[in-house]
Amino acid sequence: MTSTSPHTVLPIRICTGNDLVPITRIARMVEVFGPRVLTKFLSTNEHVLFRERFPQTSDEHRLPPTAVAWLAGRIAAKEAFAKALGCGLNGLGYTQGLRWTAITVAATPRGKPTLQVDSEPLAPWLATLMANSQWDCAISHDGGLVLATVVGLVASSVVLPD
Repeated sequence: MTSTSPHTVLPIRICTGNDLVPITRIARMVEVFGPRVLTKFLSTNEHVLFRERFPQTSDEHRLPPTAVAWLAGRIAAKEAFAKALGCGLNGLGYTQGLRWTAITVAATPRGKPTLQVDSEPLAPWLATLMANSQWDCAISHDGGLVLATVVGLVASSVVLPD
């Protein structure tokens, strides 16, 4: 078995992030802020996905529980992605050009969550990152909580914001 010294530069870096969101917290936000919650957290593509998945939703101050859980999953996945980058969405990530609405959590035809960054124009560091990385995402709902885990393989040449 070969070992690497702590100073060996590998061609990739593994970035991980997790986030746990109580669904009731998102339900309260929806009750208080209504459609502004969707506008703050969902990308343009996610708005389309939301309307396709929940076409019966007319009163955006009272979403059905499945819609609130879906929204909580998107919020958790986006926060997990930002944590994997080491910057968060409300702090350094925001000042460096990463926005809630720039990240789309979609799904494959089999339902596996996917992450895309689709804001135009992308901050240069973010464009470089997305061109030189692969991301995986998992979202789990249980007991009134949503857990999202994001793992990224990022080329070691990519410089993340400090």
